[in-house]
Amino acid sequence: MTSRTLVMLILVITYNSIAVKGSNGHPCSSTFFSALIQLIPCRASVVPFSSVPPSEACCASIKALGQPCLCVLINGPPISGVDRNMAVQLPEKCTANFEQCGDCAVFTLKNNCNVTIWPGSLSGAGHPLLFSGGLELQPYETTQIDASTGWSGRFWARTHCQFDTSGKGTCATADCGGVLQCNGAGGTPPASLAEFTLDSPMDFYDVSFVDGFNIPISVYPSCGTGNCSNIQCSSDINLQCPQELQLKTYDGTTVACKSACFAFNKPEYCCTGEFNNPTTCKPTEYSQYFKSSCKDAYSYAYDDATSIFTCKGANYLISFC
Repeated sequence: MTSRTLVMLILVITYNSIAVKGSNGHPCSSTFFSALIQLIPCRASVVPFSSVPPSEACCASIKALGQPCLCVLINGPPISGVDRNMAVQLPEKCTANFEQCGDCAVFTLKNNCNVTIWPGSLSGAGHPLLFSGGLELQPYETTQIDASTGWSGRFWARTHCQFDTSGKGTCATADCGGVLQCNGAGGTPPASLAEFTLDSPMDFYDVSFVDGFNIPISVYPSCGTGNCSNIQCSSDINLQCPQELQLKTYDGTTVACKSACFAFNKPEYCCTGEFNNPTTCKPTEYSQYFKSSCKDAYSYAYDDATSIFTCKGANYLISFC
């Protein structure tokens, strides 16, 4: 990205004449415009896939800019040609003793499938809805979404959908009421889930097949501290799904694999009634099928020991397929 391109981008940003605040509300004495100008020496180190270490001039600019203003840039509107994850790493690479930027986490949704999918999201009580609860992603398309401090909720992908111009329609799997934008409705099982609770005080995240499986889903944290393990569940469970769990379309294609709870609605599979505790609710042959396909995913309700992960101050890539 050239200096001229950077300046042109700055001119169209609406924050260029207002005072701003950084992480945790601490003031940034610069405007968005001037803060971005100060980072021009760092441009070679923040372009996507850059392997260029920050220069002395870049590090001097980072330290002079300070953590609040850097967080304003990282958490602000997207800047063409700038990889937020690369920018987040600049203080560490420059040995600047900055705290993590805490205003928001960035979720990147990536469609690695060779077909269109329709991701959905559902926020926990009291937390804002992200992207109105639903959107469309073309094959290999990526989108980024900011989530505020303390956000909790889940993401999933719908498949084989048809929507009209008003956003009404149906999906063969994980439908959320026949609309493109789920607006607070969850996905109908079977649905592969990525679940998050941020800043409690760590981030807690998992991949869950408790509601069954419809599409491979993986989670990759970046720029956080702590364990921050990847959860990679790229196997297509539908290919070997037990016949009694298969969800098929009209042409006989298996498009999802039900959980035993959803298929049979029995307490021993749903961990309800007398099975509503980890002592009595144990893995079954069906949950073990899901577990064998992805050892890090939840396979039944009390599968906590091997299925929940922690990180702090991270951004997250959610990859479908």
